[in-house]
Amino acid sequence: MIKIIKKISNKFFNDFYKIELFRTLISILRFVYFYYIRKKINFYIDPDKKIDDHTLVKNSISKFSENETGDQTVIAHNMHFVDNFFNLKKTYKKFNGNKTAEIGYPIQSMDFIDYENNKVLSVGPRNEGELFFIKSMGFRWHNIFALDLLSYSPKIQLGDIHKTNYEENTFNVIFCGWVLRYSDNFEKILKEMLRIAKNGAVISIGFTYYPDKFRQLYTTDQIIQFYKENISNVYFNFDAYKKKEEGKRHSIIILKIKK
Repeated sequence: MIKIIKKISNKFFNDFYKIELFRTLISILRFVYFYYIRKKINFYIDPDKKIDDHTLVKNSISKFSENETGDQTVIAHNMHFVDNFFNLKKTYKKFNGNKTAEIGYPIQSMDFIDYENNKVLSVGPRNEGELFFIKSMGFRWHNIFALDLLSYSPKIQLGDIHKTNYEENTFNVIFCGWVLRYSDNFEKILKEMLRIAKNGAVISIGFTYYPDKFRQLYTTDQIIQFYKENISNVYFNFDAYKKKEEGKRHSIIILKIKK
């Protein structure tokens, strides 16, 4: 009986989190509490210091810090969600988690996903908006984990996806949205995600394609080639580079791992 009540209660609250306005307001209110009231903000490393394996971001608009060249570290750039906080329209977009929808919604067509028990990792969410979106998909809150170079939230662990402290074969689902382009060694991230993914895990990756082919990562074929011995299925593959080489757009690939 208790199990049934818990299941109904979880379904009830998940339906509320499907309402974008509701989950966004929760994300913003929790941010105000932790960041502005509790003054909780921690960094994996000094925001002014370039981290090995990470790029410097050009033309960044965040006010947090910049190095002597005028470019910003990944940490400083990704603090942009606190800039112009009282510009409600921009703040709403930064906290609604909708960028995760692009790499998340296709997963809901997979009938083998166990929303009650699967462990989920969100890589580089910046704020809790992505986590509440993942909860709206049906995953249990205590099974949702997050890793980032910065954190104001007790739900987001400080760390670097190039090398984590997670045990091997930990996660059933990994969301990695718009993280790889910040790496000077994206294959190291792919290798680490493979290590911490369980056999049969689903890895969902989104990255921004730029027409500049000299960037390290520009096609989903590079991801497929890296994982070629460990792919059982490719469920979704939109390669912006193959579709049209001109224009900045999102590429998305979702695959199932075999180990």
